[in-house]
Amino acid sequence: MTLIKSFLLFISLAFFCIKAISQTTTQPETDAAEAKDDFVYGDWIGAIKEYEALVKVEPNNPLYNYRLGISYLQTYIDYSKAIKHLDAAIKNGSNEKDAHFMLAKAYHLDEKFDKAIVEYKKADEGSSEADLKARAKLYIQMCETAKKMVKYPVKNIRFVNLGEDINSDAPDFTPYMSENQSELYFTSKRSKNNQGYLAWDGLYTEDIYIVKDKNGEWSKARSLGGAVGTSHDDEVTGLSVDASTIFIDFFDFETEDEVLAAEKKGKQFSKPYHLNENINVSGAKQVSACIDPKTNMLYFASNKEGGKGGYDIYSSKQLPTGEWGIPIAVEELNTKWDDAFPHMLSDGKTMYFASEGHGSMGGYDVFTCIKNEETGKFESIKNVGYPLNTADNNYHIAFDKTGRYGYLSTHIKEDSFGDLDIYEVVFEDVEDRISTFVGSMYENIPIDYKEYEKFIILQKGDLKKRFTYDYLPDTVSEWKVIEQIKKEKRPGFKYNAILTFEKDGELKRFSAKKVPPNINEYVFKDIEIKIMPDKNSKTKPAKGPEFYKSKITDASILVYNKEGNKKLGEFVANSKNQRFVIALPVGEYKIEIESEGYKPYSSTFKVPGKSSFKPLSKKSFELTPNKPKEPVSYRDLENKDKD
Repeated sequence: MTLIKSFLLFISLAFFCIKAISQTTTQPETDAAEAKDDFVYGDWIGAIKEYEALVKVEPNNPLYNYRLGISYLQTYIDYSKAIKHLDAAIKNGSNEKDAHFMLAKAYHLDEKFDKAIVEYKKADEGSSEADLKARAKLYIQMCETAKKMVKYPVKNIRFVNLGEDINSDAPDFTPYMSENQSELYFTSKRSKNNQGYLAWDGLYTEDIYIVKDKNGEWSKARSLGGAVGTSHDDEVTGLSVDASTIFIDFFDFETEDEVLAAEKKGKQFSKPYHLNENINVSGAKQVSACIDPKTNMLYFASNKEGGKGGYDIYSSKQLPTGEWGIPIAVEELNTKWDDAFPHMLSDGKTMYFASEGHGSMGGYDVFTCIKNEETGKFESIKNVGYPLNTADNNYHIAFDKTGRYGYLSTHIKEDSFGDLDIYEVVFEDVEDRISTFVGSMYENIPIDYKEYEKFIILQKGDLKKRFTYDYLPDTVSEWKVIEQIKKEKRPGFKYNAILTFEKDGELKRFSAKKVPPNINEYVFKDIEIKIMPDKNSKTKPAKGPEFYKSKITDASILVYNKEGNKKLGEFVANSKNQRFVIALPVGEYKIEIESEGYKPYSSTFKVPGKSSFKPLSKKSFELTPNKPKEPVSYRDLENKDKD
């Protein structure tokens, strides 16, 4: 029994009441027959279409109204329509044994708990069927529990639909996730990329899908495929905390409701294998499994004989041979109703499981408990609360290792894609991880890799001369500075200034770099600038950075929420090392930076979560000056680095 079929457990009593149509109709017999076929095979959309047409012709037909009501009850279209037609069936004399029970269930799912209780009591009092009476009593208790849970919901949680890249208009369910949030697996009956075929219920067979963390965001869902994907029903019903082992409920014409496992080999899973006969008992149904990462104990659910009733949870130790040993019932978790879908967290103590019998608000609810390490018993069994649980069946919630994020399958009418969707649940009371970013603010100044010689133009009377900075005559009285210029050097050459002086009527010539110490005793006469080979010339870098990152210290960083309407903090660079430090929880933010002489800076900023989270990262911001800066010589940068 796959999970999507167990989703219909609560109407199992209805199917033994299904019988051939005995009422006469004015519709052609083939229409009624087609409607019946859709109903029997669980094609609820098809059944709704057919029975809507039949009820239009015979609005008081109790069987048509009953089956139309049941069909609406199995969809998320509108529970009020299920109520309308089931009520009409009863008022028109329906002889279906569970009609009041199903009307009660419709009220129950529509969260009209008092009306549901009234109908459950009628089902109990008016039936001789022991199973139906017992279940009616159970569901009355569930309604009483639901009234309290809805009144006191779990606070400070937020549901986020994972969107169209992951969800579809078909059922998407059983999300299982590696605890570091690197991978998320789930089951879907969608048509796109499904390796199966259109099944009896009007939907495609179940296929397992995977999404992966990419920089804190989930990728698009794709079929897991490989050795795991088949054309039959494949449903993920368990996953080890490191996602190295996946448990599968597989259904074909030879295998039904057995626990299979597959091991990850590289990026793919190996061919699924059946767990031994201690786990998969012939004649019984096994659903869901998990492994305790601390003790390597296997927990699974089975409805084999000898249990308390329905599905029970069992544990099995792994033998030295690698096989699983004789299972032992986990008595404290089991009730006379269904208990299944165990899921152990990495601490080896915290377990989540689904149950009808521990105080559910409707069908299966998810419960949590803690394993006593001394006794090995599970204690403090607690319902995880509304709206994590609803009046519908709820089987499983997967958590990341921080406990802040959970993943479950539910239907929220306001933003649903049509059926069950995968949601992320954010537990706001659990502090998110803080990521620290260290970096700087800078501007990019172009680097000039050319070689230059700087000159100064001096004038004396009508005479103008170009000098290098190696020698400048006395400019206090006679020589005046006119301008400063620079000339590009030819690679492998240099400028050399030859100076002519006079002393005692004799002319002397010196290189500017070899002027004697007593040059003041000479009279300057002339200067000649020559270009000549330079044996000591340094070859400029063939390649290098185009820009020099010049740090900016007098800027402040303003951090806002994603919408930009709430300031979260202001950060400035340290005056000594020109670096800033920002600490923020996982999320998206808006950054604004202002600094005199630079254009305002604004951008979005993301602190990635999931497996992409990093406690410490580097992050810098580039500012653009109002006026472009002159290029800086790479020689000057070399000297700066030496300093």
